[in-house]
Amino acid sequence: MSLTPEQIKLLLALPQRRGGGRKKSGGIDTKVRDHATWFKLAHKLFDEDTQEMAECSNTECPDDRPKSMAVVAEVDGVLMCRHCFLNGWRTLNPNQQKLPT
Repeated sequence: MSLTPEQIKLLLALPQRRGGGRKKSGGIDTKVRDHATWFKLAHKLFDEDTQEMAECSNTECPDDRPKSMAVVAEVDGVLMCRHCFLNGWRTLNPNQQKLPT
């Protein structure tokens, strides 16, 4: 069964849908501090700005590995290692403001 010219005109007059029905993701929720979120982040070994190996911005970082083995990710504009990320360093939750010693 084919469409009549009137039906074609009506279909062409309808507003066009765009985007394919997929929702845009808002990015990675860094408030959730778990391993699954850590592995979703973009990791760095080398800092392009300073032309040196990347290192955690936390001065009291519990990771004692050499700088050449450090893997960091940028979280809300701050570079941090896996230990600091999972322990909640620089979170908005007041219960996670300090790292356990």
